[in-house]
Amino acid sequence: MVMLIVGAMVETLVKHMTKNYLEEMDGIKVGGAPSWYMKPVKDQMCVFTHSKGGLGSIDIAKKNASYKMTQKINGLIEVVIYENIGKVKNKKEKSVVDKFKHDDNLGVFVNSNLKYTQVVYEEKIKTSFVRACIPTKTIQTYQKDRLMDINSAVLGAKSSSAFDALDDEFGDSSDSKDEFDF
Repeated sequence: MVMLIVGAMVETLVKHMTKNYLEEMDGIKVGGAPSWYMKPVKDQMCVFTHSKGGLGSIDIAKKNASYKMTQKINGLIEVVIYENIGKVKNKKEKSVVDKFKHDDNLGVFVNSNLKYTQVVYEEKIKTSFVRACIPTKTIQTYQKDRLMDINSAVLGAKSSSAFDALDDEFGDSSDSKDEFDF
């Protein structure tokens, strides 16, 4: 059952990422921005940022791109869990899913995989434009591993609940534990 849930979550993730890519194909044109700005890149998940100011605005735009990518990846896992949470009925299991939904290591993942594929400073409008991308396959692998961790935790919660139910049914023999201490 757990592998079925993982499979469904991964399938939802891939469908969602593909759908987003196809929807972004139309693109958006921003006056004064470079021609590549807000245009999707095949087999990449990209974010676009800009920042007004002097040359220092480049670093601000890059920092914003990292933050934006982290938010985008978290949004993906939220959608996948939302679309598949119906398969998880138990409150304890749902709380485990909620606990593991946000990965503390996501920032490290983003920083180690994010590539700034376009960085342009437009002098006329004193604005920096950044495109930062991570390969789609890298994100899918990361999310699959993350979903496996979530499902392992859910399985652990199920096991714990099952043992608790057995203890309740047959009585907790904590008194009898002393009989067998060696």
